[in-house]
Amino acid sequence: MDKWLGYDLEEILNDDPNRSNNISFEDFKLSFVQGDLSLNNVEIIPVSVDSTESILVTVDRFNIEGVSLYKLFFNREIRTETLLIINPKATLKLSSKQAVVGNSTEINKLWEDILTRVTVSDLLVENGQITIVDEKTSQEQLKMEAIDLMVTQIEIDTSTIDDPFPFKYKDIALSAEQIDVNLKEFSIAIPELTATEKTVRIKKIDVLPKSINSNGQTLTIRTDVLDISHFDWGFDNEEFFLRIKTFEINQAGLSVKKEKLISNTGDEKTLLATSLSALPITLHIDSITIKDSHIAYQKINDETNETGTIAFNNVYATAYNITNDSSELTHNKWAMIDIKSRFMNSSSLDAHFEFDLKSTTDAFTGNGKLGKTNLEDLNDMLIPLAGVEASGQLNHFEFIINGNKYNASGSLEMEYDKIKVAVLNSKKDKKNILFSSLADIVINNNNDKESRSYKIGKIAASKVRHKSFIHYLWAALKSGITDIVAPKISHKKNKKRNK
Repeated sequence: MDKWLGYDLEEILNDDPNRSNNISFEDFKLSFVQGDLSLNNVEIIPVSVDSTESILVTVDRFNIEGVSLYKLFFNREIRTETLLIINPKATLKLSSKQAVVGNSTEINKLWEDILTRVTVSDLLVENGQITIVDEKTSQEQLKMEAIDLMVTQIEIDTSTIDDPFPFKYKDIALSAEQIDVNLKEFSIAIPELTATEKTVRIKKIDVLPKSINSNGQTLTIRTDVLDISHFDWGFDNEEFFLRIKTFEINQAGLSVKKEKLISNTGDEKTLLATSLSALPITLHIDSITIKDSHIAYQKINDETNETGTIAFNNVYATAYNITNDSSELTHNKWAMIDIKSRFMNSSSLDAHFEFDLKSTTDAFTGNGKLGKTNLEDLNDMLIPLAGVEASGQLNHFEFIINGNKYNASGSLEMEYDKIKVAVLNSKKDKKNILFSSLADIVINNNNDKESRSYKIGKIAASKVRHKSFIHYLWAALKSGITDIVAPKISHKKNKKRNK
């Protein structure tokens, strides 16, 4: 009887001449009394092996408990208490766009081939595996192993299957291991991921560069733990939205390495307001917190081939109100970022920035302080990057800045004693470094607030279209520092700028 009914079910599932997939299975077992059904070695194979888009599925064991047999055989509908899937393996051959969006024509066709509706009280998946392959390059874009999934009160029908998350549910718990993502410029490795209805935790994520980008940079990110909690997502008037209460990153390492000078004619690097408004989704994050992290910017000197590093250690940062949601912006249009760190492992750095998210010119304000610093502690950075060696005591450093996507202005206070700069390279065409043009120039060696000659620096800088906010901020601070340390150079640059 089981063999005959199994043959009938297989015929029903494969009776459409226009089907895209063939379904087969072994060891069909059925209990009429309890309504239990089990299948072994289930295979779903595309009819057209030459198709550029396809889905291949194998399942070691497929159990259904408390199923309505009438609805399964005659309506191709599953209504059941428990659905258990053991060792499923799915390989999706899709276009890049479909893989990102989360649904595809092939998934919809597979659904139409097999079922019309599913209602399950408890879905359990044990030791699953998913692989997404780019249909053009045949390279794996995503691979996820050791997937365990539990979902309650599932409903799937033709109205839900097109969604990126193609079913309605009440509660969900997911765990997976060894997740590998292959993007155009980066590869991402995640050893462990767990998620529930409102939380996601990722451990030991690595984001590694595959090539040098158009800016001549490589970017590496490593984090110990990444936590997302109290989030909500879905569709509002056909537009995808994501709202997150807290996004926390612990013990992250961010490394940016700039190769030799590369001419750049790339796209504009926009500031925060414009970047958020350009997103294809509605995004709102209450807070992003970074704890006990490290940031390093490495640059190769074009003349000496030496590598210098600008380092921020023990970074603690919080960003608030990161949003492009118009309803949220009516209540609060300001995004705020607070940063505390150890600069070059030598002195404390505190900074605060505010960005007007409704500004059409990306208006922002900022202020910051750097603690007392022995300039000799910065020579590991200055010697390879600037070709200079500095000595002296920086007693106080504080800045206030106002700007937009065009220009920045402000003031900078800098108290110091007995600054000396030894130029180690006689050439005077070094690139964009504070002391690069100070050879043979008399500088102000002291700037004491109690002195009548105490000077406050004037900040004046323009944003370079294809460079980042960090570069823009450094150019602004450098203008204020130069105005204090070498005012003759600053005056000459201002005259050229005003011509």
